[in-house]
Amino acid sequence: MKETVPGRLWSPLCMGYRVMARKIYYLDQADWTREEYYDLNMYLNKMFMNVEENFNEIAQMEIRRMSLITKTLILAQIRSKGLDTLLKWPNFRLIANLEPLEERLVLVENTSNFNPAFNDLNIGW
Repeated sequence: MKETVPGRLWSPLCMGYRVMARKIYYLDQADWTREEYYDLNMYLNKMFMNVEENFNEIAQMEIRRMSLITKTLILAQIRSKGLDTLLKWPNFRLIANLEPLEERLVLVENTSNFNPAFNDLNIGW
């Protein structure tokens, strides 16, 4: 059974991800839409914007359990916020040298936002 819920449960606007038994970054992404990847990215964005507030969750992230796309989104968030020191943490060392995604992940169509950290990893954001 797919663990997604119609209506974009994880949207940062509804804060629905807080009630999920499993964190969004551990979910099966086999049939995800662009909107679901966008929601994941927004969740990660919020988390890494407030490292001190989310320290425990960040420190406990099990990178090995995540998909390649999730790992790449996390790396892009870390780099875009100048948090490269996190890449020295044991759980983030695995993603420090990730290659760009083979296939471009487009989170937002027709965006004028150009973020080198995302673009370098082949993510349109």
